[in-house]
Amino acid sequence: MMQLLAQGWGSQKVQDRLRSYARNLDPEVQFMTMNQSDKAEARALIDEHVTMQPGWTIPKDEGGVVARDVTGKMIGALLVRATGFDGRYSVIIEIRAVAVDPQWRSKGLGVVLLGMADRPWHPSATPFFLGNCAEADARFYQKLGYTVLQPGSEFPLPVGEHVINVAIGNPDYPCCFFKE
Repeated sequence: MMQLLAQGWGSQKVQDRLRSYARNLDPEVQFMTMNQSDKAEARALIDEHVTMQPGWTIPKDEGGVVARDVTGKMIGALLVRATGFDGRYSVIIEIRAVAVDPQWRSKGLGVVLLGMADRPWHPSATPFFLGNCAEADARFYQKLGYTVLQPGSEFPLPVGEHVINVAIGNPDYPCCFFKE
């Protein structure tokens, strides 16, 4: 396992960053768990800003968090997939996509969305987060507490009581990231 960057920031530093960005966002921004009626709009926002596989969908059992401005326009979407397990981690949360309207970038919206990645699940769940990103976005994830690996490196995926090593071969987003 070759780290692209140092171990992710510690949890207190990450929490302080999340609180800071959340406080600085327009107070009219609303964050909510994605529901079925949000999925078409979330898919359109993601399609506009994230390279996804042709013909991709948001299945009924997947969701995430959306952000809306004062007019009700969706300005951000976090799409996640979760799998439950018995063992050290009760849920593995795959970060499938983070999309932010260009007018809202660099204001902390993506930081707050990712900070809410575990919200759709039971609060007592012990999550393991994973995903993949472009090398240019690696520092963003590292500052949110994720360990980011070199393109093509394997990462440890806990499955129940076992750990398997996985490599993601996505040329658009070749760096794996994870956080326990």
